[in-house]
Amino acid sequence: MEFSEKIDFLMKMTGTTNSSLARQLSLDPSYISRLRRGKRKPSGKTGYKASMASYFARRCNEPRSIMLLSDLTGISRESLAETQARTEAIAVWLLEDTESNASSVGGFLNAISSIDGKRGRSGGLYSQPEVPREDPTCVLAGAEGMRKAVIAFLEEVASHGKPCTALLFSDEPMDWLTGDREFAARWSSLMMELAMRGNRIKIVHSLGRNLDEMLTGISSWMPLYMTGAIEPYYYPRKKDGIYRHTLFVAPGISAVVSRSVAGMTREKSVFHIKNPECVKASESEFNAYLKLCRPLMKIFTASEGTSYLKLMSELEAEPSGAIFKSNCLSISTMPESVIDAMAEKAGVADVGGLVRHFKGRKDDFLKNIEKHRFVEIIKMPDMEKILAGEVRAELSEFFGLDGMRYSRDEYAAHLSNIVALLKKHSNYEVLFAENEESETIVYAKDGVGVVVAKLSGPFIMFAINESNMTAAFWDYMENEKKKYRMKKKESIAKIRALAEKLESLGY
Repeated sequence: MEFSEKIDFLMKMTGTTNSSLARQLSLDPSYISRLRRGKRKPSGKTGYKASMASYFARRCNEPRSIMLLSDLTGISRESLAETQARTEAIAVWLLEDTESNASSVGGFLNAISSIDGKRGRSGGLYSQPEVPREDPTCVLAGAEGMRKAVIAFLEEVASHGKPCTALLFSDEPMDWLTGDREFAARWSSLMMELAMRGNRIKIVHSLGRNLDEMLTGISSWMPLYMTGAIEPYYYPRKKDGIYRHTLFVAPGISAVVSRSVAGMTREKSVFHIKNPECVKASESEFNAYLKLCRPLMKIFTASEGTSYLKLMSELEAEPSGAIFKSNCLSISTMPESVIDAMAEKAGVADVGGLVRHFKGRKDDFLKNIEKHRFVEIIKMPDMEKILAGEVRAELSEFFGLDGMRYSRDEYAAHLSNIVALLKKHSNYEVLFAENEESETIVYAKDGVGVVVAKLSGPFIMFAINESNMTAAFWDYMENEKKKYRMKKKESIAKIRALAEKLESLGY
């Protein structure tokens, strides 16, 4: 649960209003409201955190409140009998400091960069105890029971003659998966086999998990995302996090169902269902929930270039601040004469509207920087690569356009255009990430969304507009901007010097 969800839950449980909590903490009620809605993050420099924990500890003095607090924190009810013990428990649970959003996003980007395109099964490392297959419903228990049921479920889907769309959702703790490395390898192997055999997977990710846990989970699924077989969703509203549920369904084959109360997952029952009517009911339950969900992100592979162009055009047209980080110059700042020349070299008359897309993005970019800030963080290529004609235009790898490489004069013209834009527009800024080697583009727009692209094969792009993930990426990019801070006149001087050097080599 995020901090906003935790404070909202405690306030509802104790019947606390924004005004009453604000009075106790000497804060403005509107600030409490923003904390509850996730519009404001708790500051590490303020002193209200301990007072907040103490306040809720005094209010959680009834048996029911202590029981719920025990479930949330994993601490026994007996240990929470004293107010001071509750204060300490709430302080740890409410304000626990997991890895920062920036670290989580960084790990996600590293996972994308490290994909090498090798797919296939990782081998059967997990020695799976036999699960009775003849019973219409098999009842198991705890984490080990969950492992048995899930492996049997995945093997049934993989061995089924006709591909299906597997439906997956869980907001229960994932220790049954992450707590056993051999089992995790077997899980990953079977999931990949499902995808390779033509099955599709609809998964509803739980945003009740903290951001680091969710991004780590998505990162671990990266090879599966590369297959294009996964459709990820999320439920947009808050849940109390007390009653947990797992629902895996292979329509017409089987289902795995488990439910638990927070803090009691060891005792949970797990049902591996093969009765056709019960499997059908589980499918209906999942689909009813899916109707309340939204796509978590859109995923594009190299075969979906046209869809990607449409999305990028929509993102560029949104009026908002933006930060763009790449090892190549942005198409948005490329002069139209260079766009035309490079397209002609690559033999692009207007494949899929590619040239129109480039020019449209440029027009929207120019409109945007009239009112909104645009920061471009780039890594300048080696002079030798520019002179050798090895530097590619943004996205040329994605579209397989090997001919879209800069000549010396074209690169110099692009640099000169950037200098002109920097002089003309106060909202435009260029920074340099000199010591980084990255194969990813990150394009974040404040409050709108983010696109992450891996440009070296295998190509993949993620488009995200879920608010918490968008905010996390924006925070990450703000930190990146601070790392490379440079005065505008210094940026202009550096770019102009390189452009002039390239131009002088032509004589």
